[in-house]
Amino acid sequence: MKNRIYFLFLILAFGGFAFVSVLVQNWELKTPFTVKFINPEATGSFTRMTADIAFSENDLKSSRFDVNIDVNSIDIGSPDMSKQALSADMLNAKKFPSILFNGTEVTKTKDGYAVKGSLTLHGVKNEVEIPFTFPDKTFKGSFSIKAKDYGINSLGNGPEDILKIELAIPVKEK
Repeated sequence: MKNRIYFLFLILAFGGFAFVSVLVQNWELKTPFTVKFINPEATGSFTRMTADIAFSENDLKSSRFDVNIDVNSIDIGSPDMSKQALSADMLNAKKFPSILFNGTEVTKTKDGYAVKGSLTLHGVKNEVEIPFTFPDKTFKGSFSIKAKDYGINSLGNGPEDILKIELAIPVKEK
């Protein structure tokens, strides 16, 4: 009798895990996507990134975002400005070729959702929260960071130190 109960428990446990894995949806990027930064000194975008995204409006606890932005894909509108942004004085793309975001805590907000996680830029990791919405299978959000919090001091200490990041990332089901 005990063996039957344990066996039944195992079946229910594994069945429960299978059910949970069905709730969360895996997504892949579609193009074009937008990862834009806005600053009084320069505005531009990144044109290459990869992402491993698991998100379900019905299973926020299992949702996660792993994003890798290629720093060398920066486009500020002029080749000279883009080259300067990649230099050792700014993003130092040779030493830090990627911007990484690892989002592990997704919550519902009054306007949509928010994902908390670590943002690694210029070799410095800080916790951030990114508010977003998910209309038409597109992650849309914006947030701001201070450049000097990531060891980028060339921007100064005033409003030019603030980088506003805007995201519009369309996805499709894997």
